[in-house]
Amino acid sequence: MKLNIRNKLLLAFAAVLALTGVVGYVGYSSSNSLNNLLEALYKNQTMSISTIKRVNIDVYQIRLALRQALLEQDQSKIDAQSQIVSDSDAEVRADLAAYEKLINSQEVRDEYNNLAQTYEAYHADIAVRIL
Repeated sequence: MKLNIRNKLLLAFAAVLALTGVVGYVGYSSSNSLNNLLEALYKNQTMSISTIKRVNIDVYQIRLALRQALLEQDQSKIDAQSQIVSDSDAEVRADLAAYEKLINSQEVRDEYNNLAQTYEAYHADIAVRIL
């Protein structure tokens, strides 16, 4: 079979088109794989860090309110600080519950259990002081 210029050009164009399709498919599947990895990273790492950051902020608010309550002489101001402690405690507990759902390894679960026990002891100490 004799190939003239027209058939050679069509064959070359078809080969380039096929290569373009293969490169497009590889690029699409790679970007899909990367997207899945980034979603897993966001869910497993970034959300956990954000939740623990909120716990840290709430515990700091409790510490500030406790300090302020211990320094106050007026009972109404002490009660206001006690309310801040109670509200922040509720937020800590909600954030810890949200964090517990994000745990994906036994090592992190052990650290979480240690954190939860330490926080309960801390809260019991606070309750004795102002609540």
